Amino acid sequence: MKATLQLANGTKVEIDGEPDEVRRLLADFSGSPDHKPPEAPQHVKKTTASRPAEPRDEAETITELAVVNCIKEDESLQWTHRILDSRDMTLRVLLPLYVASMIDASAKGATSGFISRTYAELGVKMAVGNISTELSGRSKKYVIADVVRRKGAPVHYKISRAGRSFFEQGRNG
Repeated sequence: MKATLQLANGTKVEIDGEPDEVRRLLADFSGSPDHKPPEAPQHVKKTTASRPAEPRDEAETITELAVVNCIKEDESLQWTHRILDSRDMTLRVLLPLYVASMIDASAKGATSGFISRTYAELGVKMAVGNISTELSGRSKKYVIADVVRRKGAPVHYKISRAGRSFFEQGRNG
């Protein structure tokens, strides 16, 4: 069956199909009151199955603020202020790790972003990229990483025994 429609703007449309389809289309587009046009399909947003967010247990993470307050206020750490002004990147990168291990040795560890934010709170500018390069370079033998380093994946670092002795040696010498 063929049907021809003339739209309000003068366009002619020819429909070729089964009689039921043609009647339905004519009813939809002619605006007859007894027939409702089909509703647009509703797009339902599909929820993806993702891992639930891991709850942050405050007992296993140390905040930048805790490290900053310890460096600023602890009398036994006043010697660390000269490290903040030094140019030795190894000592500078190890300082927040050392202080974090003093606060809680069983804590998760610190990322390069953590170290950068800690220094920002102390008023010292250190770029995350420079810290990451230092952690994977010269400071590698003084830290313990929780995973193998991959681009874009966070690595949590802790100071090792060798790092503690190197850091305390820097304190005395």
